[in-house]
Amino acid sequence: MESVLTINHLSKHYGKIKAVNDLSFSVPKQSVFGILGPNGSGKTTTLGMVLGVINSTSGDYKWFSETPKASLRRKIGAILEAPIFYPYLSAVDNLLIVAKIKQADEKNIEQVLKTVGLYERRNYAFSTYSLGMKQRLAIAAALIADPEVLILDEPTNGLDPQGIADIRNLILDIAKQGKTIVLASHLLDEVEKVCNHMVVMKTGQLLYEGKVADLLGNQNSFEVKAENIQKLEEVAKNWNVIHKIDKLNHSLILACNNDITGTNLNKYFYEQGIILSQIQPHHNSLEKKFLELLNN
Repeated sequence: MESVLTINHLSKHYGKIKAVNDLSFSVPKQSVFGILGPNGSGKTTTLGMVLGVINSTSGDYKWFSETPKASLRRKIGAILEAPIFYPYLSAVDNLLIVAKIKQADEKNIEQVLKTVGLYERRNYAFSTYSLGMKQRLAIAAALIADPEVLILDEPTNGLDPQGIADIRNLILDIAKQGKTIVLASHLLDEVEKVCNHMVVMKTGQLLYEGKVADLLGNQNSFEVKAENIQKLEEVAKNWNVIHKIDKLNHSLILACNNDITGTNLNKYFYEQGIILSQIQPHHNSLEKKFLELLNN
């Protein structure tokens, strides 16, 4: 799979503090790529290095398989910090300034404002915007030069649930345009619902790299209950279509072959003399897998 960004043994040390330590991973083209980790894990430092605003201690990186240079930087739109605009200027006037700085076509302003849902408020002063609207304008500014890659550092930080949902939907809409999106976040729900590839970081080190679906593992699992939970477990162990059994309070989580349905389970256990009092699909959560990685 073609990569837009390849990081090789990248490190950033501040004296004895290893903010990022020997980090290597690749970002597939046209993916929504999540960099997940708790606060202080090195996410923002990593983005700062690959954007050229922080000097690395060691290691290197390549954009579009090339050594970083100004012409490649124009293919990348990024938001690293809280959005900063002139408070007394409108969205249009602020974007005119951004377009001039980035040498982007001013004709793009109308389209990016429509993309982020601010076109109807384009002539309002930035100071009148809600936090979510300010974040949308920041994304519009990052899109003004029509970049191939969009980098977002904690894009929903401080937003209310509706604002988080709005930004999440906006990210997915932008991804449909064929752009690669790199999203750094400490919010598990955000990464699980938006990203298809991800890395997990802790104290500057890589814990996981791959597809979100692969980390979550087998999704054909069922939570089942019966009056005699011990007998239920014994019978389940002897059925070869069940390859993993986990105990959860007063129920069992059965990881089954992909072709097994709830009806199959109910029928089998009934034939073994066990009546299931509950059977429902069970999905692994990113939170559980994330905590497992952090605690290993």
